[in-house]
Amino acid sequence: MKRILEFVGIVLAISFVLTSCEDGPSGVHPTTELTTVARRGAPFNDTLIFTYTAHGIMSGDSIPMRPFQFDQSTLNGISLSRMEGSATETVPDEERQEDADYLMFELPSIATGPTTFSEWEVGTIRIGGNGPSASMTSGPMIRINMVEYFGVSGSIVITNVLKDASRVYAIEGYLSGTFKTIWPINFVSVGGSLPPGFDVANPTLVGNELTIHSVRFRMTSQSGVVYSGTNF
Repeated sequence: MKRILEFVGIVLAISFVLTSCEDGPSGVHPTTELTTVARRGAPFNDTLIFTYTAHGIMSGDSIPMRPFQFDQSTLNGISLSRMEGSATETVPDEERQEDADYLMFELPSIATGPTTFSEWEVGTIRIGGNGPSASMTSGPMIRINMVEYFGVSGSIVITNVLKDASRVYAIEGYLSGTFKTIWPINFVSVGGSLPPGFDVANPTLVGNELTIHSVRFRMTSQSGVVYSGTNF
């Protein structure tokens, strides 16, 4: 049985400190730091440190370019490593988990060392009573304002792994890529109608595009995730 380990992003600064040495065009954008320092004026006159589990930049044909942060994450030994929080101001911080914005990636196993994963594949697209649905066979997907975008192409780069002989305690890296919705966001099926270009016999993504830039992430578990000793 898979064991899912959930933790709040602020614990990351306390438990483990990982640093990435990636830079230049192939690395993460220098402004996407996971720790932000803010100075408060009177009457407080103090300094606050905010630590996120993911920080990146998004842009698309339906979303203007903007930064986003996630403050919680789930590190799973096999798949569904998930980062969530409030990616946009329209979603409150106290949202329920089922309503949360999130970035999630499906991998064959937990990383045990630096590596790059770029074999992204969308699973079978199905049409049900509530419209189309899908999941990733491999690679990432992101949900923003209750809209799911599936990874089409890009890469997940693991830059640092903190582990001992049997458990992984933290992974850090960055990802960038192109995402797409199954159907156009504003499309409404009337009488079973389908959006232009969507073939029921061979369903593909025909919706809105989204580009995720320079997403730096750090996911950590205090108890660790058991690994088999092999990398993906």
